[in-house]
Amino acid sequence: MVSLISVISTIGIALGVAVLIVGLSAMNGFERELKNRILAVVPHGEMEPVNPPFTGWQNMLPKIEQVPSIVAAAPYVHFTGLLESGARLRAIQMKGVDPQQEQRLSTLPTFVTGNAWANFKAGEQQVILANALICGKKIQLIVIKIMSLGYMRGGDDGALFTANLPATMGKPLQADLQRLSQRDVRMTNDASCFALSEAWEGEFRQYPVVLGLILGTGVGGGLVINGEVIDGRNGITGEFGHFRLPVDALDIMGEDISRVKCGCGQSCCIENYISG
Repeated sequence: MVSLISVISTIGIALGVAVLIVGLSAMNGFERELKNRILAVVPHGEMEPVNPPFTGWQNMLPKIEQVPSIVAAAPYVHFTGLLESGARLRAIQMKGVDPQQEQRLSTLPTFVTGNAWANFKAGEQQVILANALICGKKIQLIVIKIMSLGYMRGGDDGALFTANLPATMGKPLQADLQRLSQRDVRMTNDASCFALSEAWEGEFRQYPVVLGLILGTGVGGGLVINGEVIDGRNGITGEFGHFRLPVDALDIMGEDISRVKCGCGQSCCIENYISG
């Protein structure tokens, strides 16, 4: 009996020690992989200007690196985009870096196969994709930037009609962006972008027709039919808030409603009564 108790005790202690060793090894391995694969790639801190863009980063970078607890710093830009391959779409987060400076603070180059990182140069329209994002032989990158400005008048210059921003009225924003970026720029109303995102990758992607109505500082709308934004005449779909209330009919009915002047040149636009 004593011998059996000794054997059981020994086995129990051995199993306990084995479990402890395995657990510690797993935790140490997890910590090592966390440092090598995540913390060594993702920056431990980020700084962004209150009023972008951050044009003075060249002068600021040496001052930041003089802080004792900071090992290295590097500039970057980031934005949201879409990858399109045939009928397949996937939302992605893009990050633009300086390849030389990025190597000083990140192990990201070690995870890039072949000589792709060595050949990664500015101004060459190059993008490095993860294997999970490669969804076809030909991929189109769509850059998304939502701006609450107004609608574009007819023409190729993308002249804006901004009822709530008089300073930008008539400015050829699309032409200016294309000239500065030397790229093809597509623009549409922010409410239309919202409806498009819901139609492509959102809850309503199974429907051929998606209509969105947005209430905020203004009133906007977006209409998407078979994946295509329908702006309507003079961009009225996106600028839904500039439909006029039937104040004349309301006057006849005895309703007393003030006629509020709108920045679009009309009076009694919907958004002047119900938006924030």
